[in-house]
Amino acid sequence: MRENKVSIVAIVCGIIFLLAAGYFAVTMTMEKVSEPEKDYLIVGTNTPFPPFELKNNDRIVGLDIDLAERIAKAMGKKLIIKDFTEFDALLPMLQTGELDMVISAVTIREDRDEVVDFSDSYYDISQGILIKNGSNLNFSNPCNPEDFVGLRIAYQEGTTSQLWVEENLIGRVKISEPTVFDDFAFALQLLKLGAVDAILLDAPVAESFAKSNPDLVVAGTIETGEEYGVVVENGDPKNLLPAINKVIAEMKTSGEYQKLLEKWFGGGK
Repeated sequence: MRENKVSIVAIVCGIIFLLAAGYFAVTMTMEKVSEPEKDYLIVGTNTPFPPFELKNNDRIVGLDIDLAERIAKAMGKKLIIKDFTEFDALLPMLQTGELDMVISAVTIREDRDEVVDFSDSYYDISQGILIKNGSNLNFSNPCNPEDFVGLRIAYQEGTTSQLWVEENLIGRVKISEPTVFDDFAFALQLLKLGAVDAILLDAPVAESFAKSNPDLVVAGTIETGEEYGVVVENGDPKNLLPAINKVIAEMKTSGEYQKLLEKWFGGGK
């Protein structure tokens, strides 16, 4: 009789446990379904890349950051900026869902468009050549591959500057082995110390660095016809692009975008 009583108690306890577990699971599922949409927007960027993104003491500022704030405001969300030390880490982190979008002077390209989605263009750029002031280097206007013969070139990894060097210089004209970097502060020191002859980077950024560094100068530009876009996950699963494109269009129509250009470039493009 003792064994039977124990079995009955065990069965009853098991039923109660299953019912409780089922209720808990249903409750958790309902809570997950009814969980409100998050009230923040996580944006990835890479500093320094003035005037689009740069650090001002403990704050990250720039044209891209102002645009991100305008987008977040239109969505009714709080903006959270994550600054990455490596530019080429931005898109992989976006693809994992760790970021909602990337605003970091990212050029719209077909190869990138295969793995992420872009907003409408918000800025047109070409490549610039940053050299040490006083260097006896001459470049055509616009520049061409022959201008780089014998030079030590540096560029940031994962950028369109790297793509231009690989497509137009390596294996085509005689140059030294290019220097690839992640951090612009490091690259600028290499240039100032004479370890490299020129840095290839987006023209407005080259001009910004030259403006804040009297010992540097922009030697010329390479016409590449690039465009910047805001980046979201492939397929836009969070449905952000309609709001982003609407903000870009409204800012251009209202004159707000021109004011943004004047703020960061002192008179626009």
